[in-house]
Formats: sequence, C-alpha cells, structure tokens
Amino acid sequence: MNGEMKYKTVSYSKISTLDLPREICLQVDQFLLNSSTPLILDGTLAGSGTFIKCGNVYGILTAHHVVHNPKNASRIFDFSLDSEQQLGLIITEKRSHSFTIPMSMLTCVDVGIPKTARGGPDLSVIVLPEIRARSIEDRKFFTDISVKRQKRMKTCRSRRGGWCATGFPQCYTGPNESSTNEKRVTYIPSVTLYSHLTRRLKNNGFDFVHFNVKHAQMKGNVPPPSSYRGMSGGGVWKVCILRDVKSSAYSIDVKGTVLAGVAYCEVLSHAKPKRLICHGWESVYKNVYRELTKYRTRKKIASSL
Repeated sequence: MNGEMKYKTVSYSKISTLDLPREICLQVDQFLLNSSTPLILDGTLAGSGTFIKCGNVYGILTAHHVVHNPKNASRIFDFSLDSEQQLGLIITEKRSHSFTIPMSMLTCVDVGIPKTARGGPDLSVIVLPEIRARSIEDRKFFTDISVKRQKRMKTCRSRRGGWCATGFPQCYTGPNESSTNEKRVTYIPSVTLYSHLTRRLKNNGFDFVHFNVKHAQMKGNVPPPSSYRGMSGGGVWKVCILRDVKSSAYSIDVKGTVLAGVAYCEVLSHAKPKRLICHGWESVYKNVYRELTKYRTRKKIASSL
C-alpha cells in the first residue's frame, strides 16, 4: 500500500476509468479492497464499510441506516456492554474467513441521521478498540481523514482521474457449504463499479453526489447485480492513473487516489439499478472529521478524570 512508483517520469493520463484495460482494473480492485470490508452482523451481511482513522481514533466509515436499521429492529447494531452480537469483517485475502469483534467492544459515532431515505444525511462511524484496530492495520489500509484534507478535496474537484465505487452486494453472498452454522456467511465477493458522477449538490451542511451505475460500465467476471443492496456504506473513490511516458504503460497512482464519499441509496428505473446516491468528499473531510475530532476530545477528557 505504501510502495513508491518505479516510474521516474510520469504524467497523469486522461484515460477514463470506463476505458481502463483489465490488468489495471485488477490493480484498482485490489487497492480498493485493501481499504474495504463487508459488515457482517451475527453471520449475515448488513452492509459495507471503509477503514478510516482520525489521528489515533480508528473506525469503519459506513451508512447510518446500516447500523441503525430502520426497517428491521432485530438487525440494529447493539453497542451496549451486555450486547451478545458479533461484528464480522473480512481482512484477509481468504474471503471465506471473517474477523469477529464483540459488539460490546465497539462504539458508534453518528455523523448524519437520515431525514428521508434518499435525502439523507446518512453517515456513521463504527469506532474500533485500538488493540483490534492494530491487528486489522497489519492487513488493511486505514485512510487518515485528518491529514491533507484540503488537498484531497481539491483532487476530488479536479477533472483528472475517474470514479469508482466499491462494496459487497447482498445478491452475491453465499453460505459455506461445509459449515453446520446456517447463519454463517462465508462467500462475500466485492464489486467495483467504474462510472462517473452525474450530479453534485449540498444540503444542510452535507454534500451529495449521484454515481451512475449503467450495466455496460461494470467490470469483472461476474454478472451485473440485480440490486446494489449490501453496498450501502461502501466507499466512493477518485482514482488517478499514471502513465509511463516512454512505454505508455498505465498504473494506479496510489498517492493520487483518494476516498471521496460513501454510498447509501440506490435509485431504480424500470426495476433495474440506475444510480447510487452517495455522500461526497466534503461530508467525509469536514463532517466526519469534525465528529471524530469531538469524539477524540471527549475520550481524552474522560481518560484524564
């Protein structure tokens, strides 16, 4: 994740993410997967999330409704000290292996509480205990949203690069055939969508972007999902590509690729997915940053008492 580019002379390519060759798509997929995880509540997929940190506060950025399920009370995350729930994450290449944490060890910071399903805001952060976060950090990448915030937002506003969204659609999940635990979900593949933003707006201090998800813009060896349910909470990314001037070879620009938002709602047209409604970069680098900074301050004060 932190490796330096080998190319000495490079320039930003103008190639769209829609036109990337397959070998570069595989690089992009792996890069985004290194920052992403499904959220598995007691063995069943609840949504998607992105590993972030704000200074020494580690967490998983996701959608508010994933954590506080408004449609099913039995699927609400219980963070109380006597909670018996378990949160499963995928942190290794073996997608059949989940890393579980007792929900009682976790905390939730609500950043945006939805007023309507489409209108949002819809953002939360599941705060991880530091000892568990360190174990995850050995295998996954945490975006520190407290650094280079202005530069990252500028990158998102730039015309350079293209757009991707990643997550774990529920329609692809499957049980472990050898497992006797019927609730255990062990096959949860990720999907990376290559597309573009069709709209950006602001409302009540949050920004929102619409991400186009036409089936023709899907990449990979899986059929397009019939629904993007399960991708709620997944990350939206501004992906920049580098091109070697001499060989014209393309490679992902690790430093220039930034977390740019969070998906939380799909819009259907003729019973088919049309676009994702997502929070944008200002919601991440302003709103989420502000609330985690407040949380860090409260935690510091509490520990000093």
